[in-house]
Amino acid sequence: KMNILPQRYDDFVKKDYWDKFFRKLKKTSDEYFEWYGEYPEFAGLFQTLIPTKDATILNLGCGKSLLSEKMYDDGFENILNVDFSESVIKEMALRSKSKRPKMSYEVMDIFKMKIDNGSFDAVVDKGTLDAVFPENTTENKEKVHFLFEEIIRILKDNGVYLCISLLQEHILTNVLNFFNQKKYDVDLYEVLIKNSKMFPFLLQIRKAKNPEAHELTLHLRGKEPQKLKVAECIRAIKEVQTQNIFVNNSKKLRQGQRFSIDIWDQKSKLNVPKFTLHVVDSTIAKTLEKRTCGCFITPQGRESGYLFATERGNFDLLNQTGMSRLIIAVMNPGHAFTSMKAIQNELNDAIISLIPKNCANPSVPFMTDGDEIGDRVILFQDDDLIVEEHIMEDEMTYRSLRFSSNLNQIQSQCKLKYFDIEDKKGLVLENADSLLPEKKGRCIGCDDSFLSFENHKLMIAGFSLIAPSIEKNPAFKTLMLGAGAGVVGKFITNHFPKAHVDMVEISAKTIEIAEKFFEFRQTDRLKMICADALVYVDEKAKSFESPVKEDKPKPEEEEEKIPEKDIVNDGKYEVVIIDINNTSKSDRLNPPREFIDRSFLKKLKAILKEDGVLMYNIISPDKTNTEEVLKQINSEFDIIYFAQPEGELNSIVYAVNCRFQRETKEISKEEIVIVDEQKIIPKKQLEISFKALAKGLPRQWDTTLNLDSYVSEITLKYPNLYNNPFQKSNVYVASKDSESTNKTKEMYLEDLEKVNKSKRKKKKNKNR
Repeated sequence: KMNILPQRYDDFVKKDYWDKFFRKLKKTSDEYFEWYGEYPEFAGLFQTLIPTKDATILNLGCGKSLLSEKMYDDGFENILNVDFSESVIKEMALRSKSKRPKMSYEVMDIFKMKIDNGSFDAVVDKGTLDAVFPENTTENKEKVHFLFEEIIRILKDNGVYLCISLLQEHILTNVLNFFNQKKYDVDLYEVLIKNSKMFPFLLQIRKAKNPEAHELTLHLRGKEPQKLKVAECIRAIKEVQTQNIFVNNSKKLRQGQRFSIDIWDQKSKLNVPKFTLHVVDSTIAKTLEKRTCGCFITPQGRESGYLFATERGNFDLLNQTGMSRLIIAVMNPGHAFTSMKAIQNELNDAIISLIPKNCANPSVPFMTDGDEIGDRVILFQDDDLIVEEHIMEDEMTYRSLRFSSNLNQIQSQCKLKYFDIEDKKGLVLENADSLLPEKKGRCIGCDDSFLSFENHKLMIAGFSLIAPSIEKNPAFKTLMLGAGAGVVGKFITNHFPKAHVDMVEISAKTIEIAEKFFEFRQTDRLKMICADALVYVDEKAKSFESPVKEDKPKPEEEEEKIPEKDIVNDGKYEVVIIDINNTSKSDRLNPPREFIDRSFLKKLKAILKEDGVLMYNIISPDKTNTEEVLKQINSEFDIIYFAQPEGELNSIVYAVNCRFQRETKEISKEEIVIVDEQKIIPKKQLEISFKALAKGLPRQWDTTLNLDSYVSEITLKYPNLYNNPFQKSNVYVASKDSESTNKTKEMYLEDLEKVNKSKRKKKKNKNR
């Protein structure tokens, strides 16, 4: 092989390098060099994105690519090719002189273009930007920004800049930020190059018709276009690039490796992949050496289970099979699946591409739990929502709501069972296609005494933190941001007969689905409000701001009004639950980050009663993210409890609306927190309080929920009272006589310094 690549990055922008490059290339068999694929792979997009076949086109840095020749042969004849290599321009012009008379070539430095303003309908750049911007130096950035200004200058008002690039992070960031500031529309298209290890994108950049509404749109293969912000787009493209690298290297076994691939049905109009494949390689070196591979097909209805939906579960399933590599195939909701044989045929090509090199069993076995693919029926589906029924391993039928933006997560779920018609009087549930057969004199309904999800059970267990308050005021108020199908709200009002629940849901369609498929009904005690949760909390917080009023003398005869029992108190909430789905494809943290912003936390404090509880359902595959969320919440709430069941991605944060006294230390001037230990409820007391609360309820929940055990999962996170005595901390515990007890290394050292100071003083006096 002849070495034709540069020794240094800055060689890419030197004319001498490119002259030598093309001279060496001429000696190879593949003289006409295509960096990122050939014209047929871009033809469809070019035909769509270039206004007309008679458009005037500038090919920027043409090199020895045959792109412009193929474009000419496809009908785009008004092309000017420019490059700063004289030998290349002379050779390429000679090739097309007789065959393509309308096409022209010119020696030109793209940073010194002598071209009139508004001369071209389109500027085409295939790899040139990547070549002139190899490193993110200040000099390179200034040159490239100048080039962008030049491209804007020579384009007509409705002209388009088409750039084919690998979109290294610095290139992507600079392109998006530059044209975003210019208020241009940018469309990014993922392009598949056959038999190539390169994964380029085609960018279409043009002046927006309405600059104030300019758009950034990402077009990924097999998916609907996504309107994104700059940061979201950068994250999404990095994710695709990472996946492409994995796929390209997927035949190599790597200890403890896990990655996922979506398989799309090109004939389907659904914005949902038909299959998702989770590929896991053994963490055990000896098992990896066997080089075996298998595919496990997840039965329908069980795709959200621990083994199939969590990283740890995937590895547990792999260990059960004893394979070196396991490909876990998940059948996504919204698609029809006929038989196990048909599924195997559909997956065959994808499985072959994932079989490790030198696999000991190239004929990969398909496995599943039982012989069938599972029962699942779609009751409702559109671009945003899916309502389905499925039979679980407990042989019970469940009805679920999913958002198309996050298929791996079931948003709401209820268990279905038969009821006497009288018990469900006035509630008509949509059951036309239900998996449960009709029974005479019976009706199908939602079992409101049951909760399917661990996080929902933990939410109810969190009521242990305010159990004494509920006993004193049974008409307590709860606010839930993110209502879904209203399952949790119904559970609370059904079992706490005087409780009031306000549920805020941004989607009117979701509320309609809750009423039609999940038996949700608005009542005096249970309301679902269609609103933006951020706006709702903001307005609620403002309503509690005390207006400045003039003091007026109270008439002597006016008596104090005594509040009646069981009325809803001052309008503030005892409990606020945040269970918001994050629709962003680039940030997987639930809830979205604006719901943990400090300014929003202050508003939540304003609408919560003193010692009321704020609960967050946190979903994050990254433990670091969860710790950051906890610290952020702790910036406003001094007492925080935490629970995360084994094997679950969900965790629940319980923040008590309490602020401890602060003091400043004499020596270090550091602020310290003086904890009132009476505000901290021991775990044993939580368990006792919750049992007493549950026992006094007139309607009992499903005993299989075993909610008592979930109370024992709740542990104190902040303040850290049980830290090592010699661990630095700014938390001190107030004893009964209101003095802070010496529990930390820092206080110990401070006291020691006082002792040593006293000794030095005595010694000094003695020596006098």
